[in-house]
Amino acid sequence: MRVYCSVHNTFSNRGCEAIARTTISMLLDRLNPSEFLIPSSHPELDSQQWKEYEKSRVRFVPTYWPKLVPLWARFQNLPLPSIKRTSWPIPLPKWLKSLVLSADLVLSLSGDVYSLDYGIPSLPMKIDRFAAESGKPVVLWGVSVGPFEKIPELIPSMKEFLSSMAMIGVRESLSYEYLVSDLKVESPVYLVADPAFTLHKEPVEIDAFRPETRNGKTIGINFSPHIQSRRKSEKETSAMLDELSAFVHNVVSMGFGVLLVPHTIPWEGVPSDNDAMYLKKLHDRVIGLGNYIKLMPPNLNAPQTKYVISKCDYFIGARSHSTIAAMSSYLPTISISYSVKSRGINMDIFGHNDWVISSNQVNARNLSLLLEKLIKNESIVREQLNARIPEIKKRAYKQAELLGELLNKKKMLNTPSK
Repeated sequence: MRVYCSVHNTFSNRGCEAIARTTISMLLDRLNPSEFLIPSSHPELDSQQWKEYEKSRVRFVPTYWPKLVPLWARFQNLPLPSIKRTSWPIPLPKWLKSLVLSADLVLSLSGDVYSLDYGIPSLPMKIDRFAAESGKPVVLWGVSVGPFEKIPELIPSMKEFLSSMAMIGVRESLSYEYLVSDLKVESPVYLVADPAFTLHKEPVEIDAFRPETRNGKTIGINFSPHIQSRRKSEKETSAMLDELSAFVHNVVSMGFGVLLVPHTIPWEGVPSDNDAMYLKKLHDRVIGLGNYIKLMPPNLNAPQTKYVISKCDYFIGARSHSTIAAMSSYLPTISISYSVKSRGINMDIFGHNDWVISSNQVNARNLSLLLEKLIKNESIVREQLNARIPEIKKRAYKQAELLGELLNKKKMLNTPSK
């Protein structure tokens, strides 16, 4: 059985790398596919991130992300209902169709792409729709979906598209309730968990970037350009960095060491979505703190980054998969939210969103107050993590069993799944 992993682009986002690694690991263990086709914009660099990829039966194949995508996204932002309903306007290339048709199963590793957090997902829909219409079972794997109410005219096409999926595994309960109760999609929908909760740790030497502390404890921090939210101007960016600098100074004054952890570092060095460049700007502003603040090197892969995060005592993260790495390492964690996924995941673990702060509420005062509250409630938070994370991991593995049942019904497996 050959598996095509759609809506994947690169390992420069360590969250995408974590999803791909853990998905492949659990499917090799339970379903034994012969090959995984992983789209990659930079296969030579992705293969350096995962040097043992061939042992996991991975083959990197070209990704399809034409230069027209940003222009088309701006076009669909125009206040015209007919444009919102318009699908990706360019026919898919023959080579992409051939890749999809060569697969027996299409796993859509789409994360939160099927929401409106990054605009209307017309190109991913075009690819997954082509696979489904070609008779391939298409499975949305460990995703967050919706809501789409901000663009009401899009809802009917999204419901029709989602109902064409062979199976939808959602990683948090907010998406599950939305699909089942609000959209009422006709595909089987299961509440599972993000596969990245099961990512292993790969030890690396950290002494070179371990911060000094006065109280013996380190706070890991992942700030990304996404926390700028709608504050895009140079003046607003500078003001945000001033707030983050003030917060870091406050953390160090409390006796902590601070480790800045980049989690998405585009291979092309694009500054608009580059944690390493953003955190370097912050580090330069607080350089006077000396060894009490350190910046993790940007060349670590996802398992290595999780190992580094696990060596902290608390964590604050904007990238959702940086917080997943922290929470699955049982660290008290604050999530900076700019999408449904972090709110849903926190609800499933804690039953509330007390440890979530919206990106548009981020400033030195709000972060400091929330951190103080987290530290005060540390024992309770750790008890909750110890109780819930094993269950969350079981839910992640359950998705592979559900997929096995689906494939058995379609007589696509030679042996029953484990």
